[in-house]
Parts: sequence; structure tokens; C-alpha cells
Amino acid sequence: MRDVFAFKVVIGLVVIVVIGLSVGLPSMAMGPDEDFKQGTELLKKGQLEPAIAAFTRAINADPSYVEAYNNRGLAYYEQGKFDRAETDFLMALDLDPDNEIANSNLGILYFEKGSYEKAIEHLEEAVGAKRKTKPHDAVILRNLAFIYKKMGYEEKAESLTQAATSIERNSSTSSYFSDQYLQRTVGTRGADHVLVIKIWQRR
Repeated sequence: MRDVFAFKVVIGLVVIVVIGLSVGLPSMAMGPDEDFKQGTELLKKGQLEPAIAAFTRAINADPSYVEAYNNRGLAYYEQGKFDRAETDFLMALDLDPDNEIANSNLGILYFEKGSYEKAIEHLEEAVGAKRKTKPHDAVILRNLAFIYKKMGYEEKAESLTQAATSIERNSSTSSYFSDQYLQRTVGTRGADHVLVIKIWQRR
């Protein structure tokens, strides 16, 4: 009887420990990649403050997390906090100067602020930094064409539009877009084109 009682006590203690551990798991700190993924899902749903908090945790754990800076910048952008968004995009570029996503998003931010020359500089950098053409270059080229057209450079805009069309005709982009990033239309300047920002989905 004593052995049976002792066995039951041990089993009871094990159950208590297991339950305690399982209850405590959600409160355990996640790694930067998990925080980044959580933040990205929140950003996609438009839950901006929780997204910013998740990206901030990822950055605190890994200060070199380029994609987290980019996505946090997007969250700030959508809140209309352009100065904070600019700081994050610039930090992403400081860590990775050839990052086409951060360059493209920064270019769109400068366009929204009315700094067309800076917008063109970063969008040109987004395209020029590539060693080979990628499907999403078409989006960047169309954004560039839109801005050049706004500035009165019709021939340049037409040339860029034709280049974008050529890329689109020769590319199958659906799997690349779904794996790497999402596109979201933004901007209020003009109805003839809608600029596109990019949200990194994975590292």
C-alpha cells in the first residue's frame, strides 16, 4: 500500500510539473525570428502597434535584423509616422546598402513627403543594385516611371514602363511573391498609378 501511495504521489508531482511548464511556455521569450514572423502577421492584418512591439523585440535581440527594421518602418509608415519610418529604412540600408526592398520603400516614403529627387535616387538604387533582373523589378520600374512622369519626363517614364512590361511578360512571379514578400498599394498622390510597398515575410 505504501508503495502504491508513493507511486501516486510521484505521478502527481510529475503532472503538476508538466502543467506548470506548459502554462509557462507562452510567457517564455521568443527568439528574434519568431518575433519577426509574429510581427509580420500582425502587420499584414493591420495591427500596427503589436506589430511594432514584435519587430522591436526582434531588433533588440538581433540589432542587425535588416528585415525587421524594414517591416517596422512599414508599420510606422502606415501610421503616418514618416520620420520614424525613415529612420528604420535608413538603418536597414546602413546594415545592407544594396537591399532593394528597403531602398524601394524609402523611395516611396520620400515620394509621399514630396522629395521626388530622393525618391528617384533610392528607387534607381533598388533596381541598379541587382546583379540580375528579378520579377519584382517590374514593380519598382513602374513606381519610377510614375514619379518621372509626375516630374514631366515623359520619355523616361515611357522607357521604364516598357522595361517593366517586358519583365512581366517574361516572368512567372506568383511563387516568388508569395515566398519572399507581399505587396501593398499605398499613396494618395494621383489616380493614374498606385505605388507599392514591400513587406518581408521571411528571413
